[in-house]
Amino acid sequence: MKSTIHQTCIQSLTTFLTKHPNETRKAVLNGAYALLAGNKKNPDLDVRSALGTALNDLVARGDVKKGANGTYSLKKEALIIVEESHVAARISQMLSANAMDKEEIFRSLQKHFGTTATPSLKDDNTLRSTAGTILSKSIEEGSIILSGGSYSLRPSSQQQLKGSMQENDFKPLFLARLHDMGGPFFERFTANLLEKYYLMTGREVIDCEVSGGSADGGVDVIIDTEDELGFIEHVLIQTKCHKTVHTTEKDIREFYGAMHAQNGSRGIYVTTATFHPGAQALLDKLNNCIGIDGDKLFELVKKTTYGIHKTKRGLTFDETVFVK
Repeated sequence: MKSTIHQTCIQSLTTFLTKHPNETRKAVLNGAYALLAGNKKNPDLDVRSALGTALNDLVARGDVKKGANGTYSLKKEALIIVEESHVAARISQMLSANAMDKEEIFRSLQKHFGTTATPSLKDDNTLRSTAGTILSKSIEEGSIILSGGSYSLRPSSQQQLKGSMQENDFKPLFLARLHDMGGPFFERFTANLLEKYYLMTGREVIDCEVSGGSADGGVDVIIDTEDELGFIEHVLIQTKCHKTVHTTEKDIREFYGAMHAQNGSRGIYVTTATFHPGAQALLDKLNNCIGIDGDKLFELVKKTTYGIHKTKRGLTFDETVFVK
């Protein structure tokens, strides 16, 4: 379901940007939302958040460009853009219900992702190529069986799709996986997580930009928010994808300096590990800068359900999020 929502949001965003290039983030999200929800007066926060995440992903992989004046436009012709992880998830979902031959799989994927609705054959061919690669790889790995021209999931793989864990067991695996995905992924993850959190708590996200890199000036993510009264916050965020390394007092002082140098009204230092007592003591004294360690990060994940699925048996990974 998550994969379907994400792909639908990408489709809506590309449709809007095709007709309305060089619009602000707010205008793009409002326009794409109107295409999806028909101008509802009370926006669905989950859909709004999913649109923001999809736009961030489009910018990160270069399909949408953000201009110096903060406006967005498509870099390529309007195509249905499908990530490999979403195709893999859809194939697993289809094969968990019925065995299918290759052409049945391709036709179902094209219908599901909507590539046949575009005038170009590029997205159809790309989707077929991606699906073929996934099928070949899955057969080699043993998760999919090919017999008599039909593909089916190995029984153990079907069971794994339904697996979930209790929070105490799942939490360390989740934080370890964030670390293993690397710094650039963690920057995007944090941006999407906080955007969803702000929307859930009644703020409008005016802009959300991942600025990480060698010349980021000590700031990895920038989020501009607006509350119901019209107050705007310029929130600067530093992310550290550490497994065991403590964030030090020196790290906080350097980030706080970078925050003021870039006119930030709020600062958030996010780490998958912990803060040294001296660093935490400094953060406690600051009224416009906070720290989020691995424990608090996981609490935000649970609150927003970004990156996870909640089931009756516990928690499991949302695989559509964990894409480099």
